[in-house]
Amino acid sequence: MKTKVKLFGSIMAVIIFTATLILCLMFTPSVQSAYADEIQSEEELTEPYEILSYKDVFEAYYDRALEEVMTSGGIMCSLDDFTDNYYTYDTNIYEYTEAVIDNGGQSDDLSIMPMSSLDSTDAPYILKYSTDSAENRTIYKNFAERGYDDTETPKSAFKIIDESTGKRYEPSYSIFSYYLLKEGDILIETLTILNIGHTACVYDLDHESAYGQYIQTIDCVGGGVQFGILDDTRMIDYQIIIMRNGYANNGQIEAVKYFHYKQLGKEYNVSAAVLYNRLNTDINSIDWYCSELMYAAFYYAGIPLIPPEHKVDDNKIGWWPADIRNSRSLTKCIDIYDAYLRLSIAGKVSNVWKINITNRMNSNAVIYYNTKMCFYGDAEKWVGLKDVAQINIWKNVTVRVNIQKIGLRHALRLALYSAIND
Repeated sequence: MKTKVKLFGSIMAVIIFTATLILCLMFTPSVQSAYADEIQSEEELTEPYEILSYKDVFEAYYDRALEEVMTSGGIMCSLDDFTDNYYTYDTNIYEYTEAVIDNGGQSDDLSIMPMSSLDSTDAPYILKYSTDSAENRTIYKNFAERGYDDTETPKSAFKIIDESTGKRYEPSYSIFSYYLLKEGDILIETLTILNIGHTACVYDLDHESAYGQYIQTIDCVGGGVQFGILDDTRMIDYQIIIMRNGYANNGQIEAVKYFHYKQLGKEYNVSAAVLYNRLNTDINSIDWYCSELMYAAFYYAGIPLIPPEHKVDDNKIGWWPADIRNSRSLTKCIDIYDAYLRLSIAGKVSNVWKINITNRMNSNAVIYYNTKMCFYGDAEKWVGLKDVAQINIWKNVTVRVNIQKIGLRHALRLALYSAIND
């Protein structure tokens, strides 16, 4: 007997659950992604891991656009213009690149939505105490200066997610083992617009609000350093894992939290990461990027985040979310994939990736996947996938599939169509 499985948002909401694995991130054909879990197998990868920076990603998408524009006889804009203008549009890097190609290689006056303010880049889980970005930052700065915020987060701070009904973002907790969390843990989003990742501090495990207790985080995002929410929706939508330093004492954890709190209201400076690879540790810094803030907080607490052994290129001074995920100072304590399907790279033979799919659910599953790599946009929308195969995976069983690498295509998408009861 087959029963439909509804998985999305708060889980049990739609019949399609998507697990997208970005291999080699952006067009690095023979290098394993820093975001894919490594497992031992008879087909060991011979190439080293690579930590990709924002600059790497922009260069890869720029090269793709340059090739297509030159083929069509257009004139491509400079890499600097391509990078700078990205932040003037309310879009993701894939759609931005396509728009530049359609615009003959020019990155200005594109037919996509312009960015109305820095706040528009902030995800729904970010708490806003004012709709005016400047006033919101001022309120957060006041929290940092006095050392505490509201005893109960007001309803008005939760983002409206449905303008027609006025419905606001309400935290939900029914899926993951949140009892495993500790304050000071590191939240890592592995699915973001640039597929570079995002980090945040787990600050308060039971903060009061108009919607009851919620897990409060401190995030450095487009609107600056602000409070966020960790819940089921965020865990799923951003494919979160939780990392921890198991040797930190209570005093060090409090120092990590204190450092983060003192940065509330300060501005987000992605240029420091993109252009300068900055790694700043000054508690009085006027701005941050997310993983730099995390590194600095642990540095302040006397816990150096040892870089991964496969950290490459001494010129890459900046500290990226992938560096944190792979730091030898940290261990993983919660993984999004522990609730559903787990993907891992087993190896690569010639142009064929060996991918392990593990069914972590309590029921057997029917899976559809593309047997040849496709572009991310096609994978995201499940369009143009001509080489789709079906496979049945029993619960708690791992099956290996072969995925063929084709040119610049770099994405794999799995769709969980249904679960099969015993």
